[in-house]
Amino acid sequence: MSSLVRIAICQLTCHPAIYTGSEMWPEEPFIPQKSKNTLSSLSVQGFPVDHLLEHCRKTYLQWHSERLRGILAFLKSLNPRPSLLLFPEGAIPYQCLKMIHKYSSETETTVLAGTHSLQKTKEAKSTYKELGLQEKTLRRLFESEEPINGVCPVFISNKTHLVTKKIFSPYEETDISLEQTQFPKIGPYQVSIKDQAVQVLPLICAEALNFPRMRIARDYDICTIIAYNKTPKPYEAIIKMLVQNKKIVAFCNEGKYGGSGIFLPVDERRPLWWFDLPAKGHLPRGDAILVADVDKDSVGVEVGVALPRNNFSLINLSSIVYNQDPRLASITKQIEEIRNLTDSSTRAGVIKDLLYKDSLDQLHRMRLAYLQQLAKNGQDNEKWWTAIGTDCILSLKSLEQIETELAYYCYSNILEESLYYDEADKDVTQVSGFLSEAQSVIKDGKNITAALPASITAAEEREYIIDREADASSIVQFLDNPRQCVAQMSGMQGIGKSAAIEKALKQGRYSRVEKIAIQETSSAEYIAAKVLKDPLSKPVSLEELEEEDFRESLNGTDVLWIHNAENLLSRTRWRNNEIAQLFLKILKAAIKANVKVFLETRATLPLEFEDASLYYRRRIHGLERKLTEKGVDYLDYQLRRVGLSPVDYDYPSKEKIVNKLGGHPTALALCADAICDEGTTTVMKALEERTGFYGKFIKSLLRNIAISDDERIILNLLSGCRLEVPREAILETFSKAVTPCLRNLMQYCLIEIGPGSNLRLPGILSSYFYFDEVVPEIRNRFHKMCAKHYKILFSKDKSKIEYAIEADLQEILAGGESRLSGDFIDSQLAAAQNHFKSQEYREAKKTIDKVIPIKKTNDILRLSALIDAKCNSFDSAILKAKKVFVKNPNDTWLLSEIARTALSQGRDDIAEKLVTTARNAQMEDDTILVVYGRMLLRRNELQNAEMAFERACKITKRNGWAFYYLGKIYIRLDRLDDAIDVLLQGQELMYERGIKSLRVLSAIQTQLGLAYLYNEDIDKAEPILATLFEEQTENPEVMRAYAFLSLKKEGIESAHEAYEKLGRVRIKSRFDRSQYHLFYGMFYLGIEEKGKASQEFEEAHKLEKNNVYIMMKLARTYYDMAVESWVDGDLDVAKKYAYDCAALVRKILKFDSDNKAAVDLQIGLYSRFEIEVSKIEMV
Repeated sequence: MSSLVRIAICQLTCHPAIYTGSEMWPEEPFIPQKSKNTLSSLSVQGFPVDHLLEHCRKTYLQWHSERLRGILAFLKSLNPRPSLLLFPEGAIPYQCLKMIHKYSSETETTVLAGTHSLQKTKEAKSTYKELGLQEKTLRRLFESEEPINGVCPVFISNKTHLVTKKIFSPYEETDISLEQTQFPKIGPYQVSIKDQAVQVLPLICAEALNFPRMRIARDYDICTIIAYNKTPKPYEAIIKMLVQNKKIVAFCNEGKYGGSGIFLPVDERRPLWWFDLPAKGHLPRGDAILVADVDKDSVGVEVGVALPRNNFSLINLSSIVYNQDPRLASITKQIEEIRNLTDSSTRAGVIKDLLYKDSLDQLHRMRLAYLQQLAKNGQDNEKWWTAIGTDCILSLKSLEQIETELAYYCYSNILEESLYYDEADKDVTQVSGFLSEAQSVIKDGKNITAALPASITAAEEREYIIDREADASSIVQFLDNPRQCVAQMSGMQGIGKSAAIEKALKQGRYSRVEKIAIQETSSAEYIAAKVLKDPLSKPVSLEELEEEDFRESLNGTDVLWIHNAENLLSRTRWRNNEIAQLFLKILKAAIKANVKVFLETRATLPLEFEDASLYYRRRIHGLERKLTEKGVDYLDYQLRRVGLSPVDYDYPSKEKIVNKLGGHPTALALCADAICDEGTTTVMKALEERTGFYGKFIKSLLRNIAISDDERIILNLLSGCRLEVPREAILETFSKAVTPCLRNLMQYCLIEIGPGSNLRLPGILSSYFYFDEVVPEIRNRFHKMCAKHYKILFSKDKSKIEYAIEADLQEILAGGESRLSGDFIDSQLAAAQNHFKSQEYREAKKTIDKVIPIKKTNDILRLSALIDAKCNSFDSAILKAKKVFVKNPNDTWLLSEIARTALSQGRDDIAEKLVTTARNAQMEDDTILVVYGRMLLRRNELQNAEMAFERACKITKRNGWAFYYLGKIYIRLDRLDDAIDVLLQGQELMYERGIKSLRVLSAIQTQLGLAYLYNEDIDKAEPILATLFEEQTENPEVMRAYAFLSLKKEGIESAHEAYEKLGRVRIKSRFDRSQYHLFYGMFYLGIEEKGKASQEFEEAHKLEKNNVYIMMKLARTYYDMAVESWVDGDLDVAKKYAYDCAALVRKILKFDSDNKAAVDLQIGLYSRFEIEVSKIEMV
């Protein structure tokens, strides 16, 4: 006689058939995040929503009945059919019991039909009678004074039993519930399966959790547990205990939470895939069916026998697929097509491609991954495909679709009726809570539901369109995968990486999240302290820290989220070895502590794992490519926002705009403003100039937004901040009220509100505004206010060490001292870097020199070397650069940068030393070759320079400057055709590689325009230079080239007008402003206006005090003006110009004592004016 029992688990996501207190879950449109945000609660508060409750109840019951009918038909198709069938707690309302009873009678299947609340209504009583329950049983239940909530219908051999739930779950407790001190006696039911008696013990939810205290009447073979619990973890201990006692356990949980399975002692010698990773015998979240044969007489591992019995056989593992839901309907069809392929290797390849789809749920992914492995080995036979390669397909909408439609129906009705609510009589905040939950459901379900009626509210439309569902779904799979531990989320700044992660975390069970924001100057000690959560109580010694220290600290953490992880890198490598080693320790500790790690980054991190399966990577894109349709929807929304009708613009044009802007939401919003102000033609023309990159376009878009001077100052101030800025710091920086300015900027989406109502710039705008443009007085006051308020923030939360570091940094930048962050060097390093970027090199050197004795990591040495070079301390710079180079021979960039600085100061000897160092190390690098070529240009060795730049052009993948300089050489050599060819190649390189350096591209295009002009090809030169002139009015080289074009076409007056336009244009960076004044001065020299030329050179010199070329231009001009004044007899004026010239000459000779031009001026000053340069005070 066979002792096999076929058990079926039907894991379903439901609106639980539970009525308790004021909650009526079958009548709700959806299950809310907060239990108070329900229609039931609104009904209790007196809101007229009873008609909505009834609508939801009827809709859900009709859909759920059809779903159950389809599932039962699928189970009937199995041969033989299951002997025992389980549904989760709350899965079957009493209205659906008749079909379950009919199925049980026809198939002789024992069914545990979930649970439902006992409703003492005539309709319910009539249903129970039709199911065969006796009158006295119903009278006992209906007239009982003891509280009875859940009952589990058990259908056995055409008989119906109502098993009452003996122990209430917390969500079933009400105001009148009492503490349970006595635990009742329960016993198994005898089930006849294939003429043998099987004892089945049913436990309902909390009964299983209290199993040790329950009194069991007699022995049993199978224990069934039905539950509605947010996690299966609480049941694992009792299941393990029962299995160890040689009991078979069938556990069925709510589909929303998963974890269902069939458990028994299994022989570990058998390679059972289902009980191995990743499933470990548990169904993941979602609707699914699990059918298996178990041997009730073989519940122990047999040893010492020739042929041990198999006590478990997987019969069917299916996802329940709703073919009106677009997410999985196509997947099921593809699986069926794959199954029909005749060649196993072909099947393996197609399955591998299918596994890349984001729309796969976790159960599909698990099953397909194993089928792919089997097919790869030629072992995916028909039996395997029958067991795990089929789905239960229902011709229905999914529950998410039903909930979305019901949410919209209720939302629309309540929103309309709420206009008539009397706020004095009703708590309208209760309505707001429900509406907010409904909005969230509508947003999440918008992609899978047929088009809803237009616009709920205009403000909400934006949230619906920018949907990260696919990204979030993929991340959820990472969270659910026990193998994968570390996730790298990469993408552009402000593109939506955080939004995707947040969305995924909301869907999971991960609530304990630790976030660490990495700055450019964050030290290894700082990162360690943040992970250890004890930043200032004791100094952090990296040498003493072990992996176990981090593991202990991470206990109790679900997710470690690293923001701005790209700041751990210098170019493509770790900033220093300390950070690399520390980060590896932290990651290993997190993996061992079962903590999920998110690395949110704009650059790919150089992480390598011995086990690649631990690592998950995902790139977050804009609303482009597959999401282009969403991007167009969002552009339509933005067009409506500015008063334009989307139907007036053809779809291909809108699609082109979305793709060219990379689908970036902020860029699309600004684009709509530009279309409104300037028209589509102008916008499309601007986009055409830089395919695939919108940086240049952002600048032109922002010009169309009316920003006041105070608003621009606020934006410039925010651009210089690493963390969100306390709002009070902005307000207290100004002596007048600027609250309206903040309001306007928020309205224009030009500033964002971060945690704690702190302010920040959107990432896409951060490079457009410049902190240095703010006058020093306001900057200094802003630093002081930031220091003050970051100190306040740190005093409120001592774990936020980043606030202490930022307070110290702001205090240093204000000219003070602060050590709130203790021994951390982060603030000093950041201050040095800030001074360096602002060209305050002496201040930078003072600060970095305090750090060097404490720490000499590569990144610190690199910064110190660059600062030394700018301060003309080349011996120290070279020494530090060589130390870095020895540790990292690939760091040729540092050598080339110092060499470039040396060239700008006329120190060819220094540049040559650095170039020689790199070349001796056999490091052929395009940046070194470019510097070497520039050095040769300075010596006028054109042929050697040409060879260097030609080699750089051949080996470079991204350096457009090689083509620029080679083109300039060809122009100087009068090889205009060659110049045009090489400059066109450089332009093509920039476009093909998507290189976003506007400065390089404009430099190449400017030279290209000049080459055409020199070649007398005005027709080709004019469109290039006219476009550059129109869109890059801040670029002095462009202005000069355009003036030359005007001169060629119309004469001197037109050229002068071009320069006059230049004088009215705001220039953003210190370097560009310096160049503007330099070229403007050179223009004045060309038309013999030396006085105006000297004024421009003076302005250029103020901006770049160490630029020898500018100093020479100014000194030469002073000398010529002194000579002219001397000739005219104006001796006092002549002496003044001569002394100004002498001061500059002395400074030039300090940089380069052999500078021939400066020496000539020195001789001229002495012979004509009797001025000894060595005795003159330097400027």
